[in-house]
Amino acid sequence: MAEAILTVLGSGSRGNALHLEHRGVALLVDAGLSAKQLEMRMEETGAAGAQLLGVVLTHEHGDHCAGLKTFLKKRKVPVYASHGTKDALEPHVATAEWRSFEAGTQLEIGAFRVETFPVPHDAAEPIGLRVTAGTTRIGLISDLGFVTRLVVERLKGCAALVLSRTTTRRCCGRRKRDRGRSNSGSRPGTVTFPTGLRPSWWRRWREWS
Repeated sequence: MAEAILTVLGSGSRGNALHLEHRGVALLVDAGLSAKQLEMRMEETGAAGAQLLGVVLTHEHGDHCAGLKTFLKKRKVPVYASHGTKDALEPHVATAEWRSFEAGTQLEIGAFRVETFPVPHDAAEPIGLRVTAGTTRIGLISDLGFVTRLVVERLKGCAALVLSRTTTRRCCGRRKRDRGRSNSGSRPGTVTFPTGLRPSWWRRWREWS
């Protein structure tokens, strides 16, 4: 049975990108590294040989799409993004083959079933992903502001999870991000589930870690 191969090409405020491969085809989730770095890291990790079916964007912040325009000059593939993300980026990447959708839409992209869902983050229409490749489900959420019941529900049944959070604080009744020099206060592995929403698999992971 062909396995799903997940490669984290970059994570954090310097650039986010993940490569997911199954049966010789692949998806790139976000393109926050330079096009040169994306190509180099795919080559170094053995991911460059798979046929790239498209780029899926989680949201429009620079650390998730900085290399997109240049990357598409070499890789003529469609870009999948929510309507809000597309509207925010289209003026800057007008030549892309945009395939936009409403958050919550399920996409069929080659060998992949991509279930999208809205996540809390200060972007136009940010999404999380649950990707099914063969019999394997993988959850992908970047810059999660806080955990919702929908997030917990969508992560059920995932064999692997890639999560990062955005540090926020409350000021004058509003949630605000603690900003540094970058777009993201991403801290992989530090997502906290409120007691009432904490799933059993998360408790087990916390005990083992």
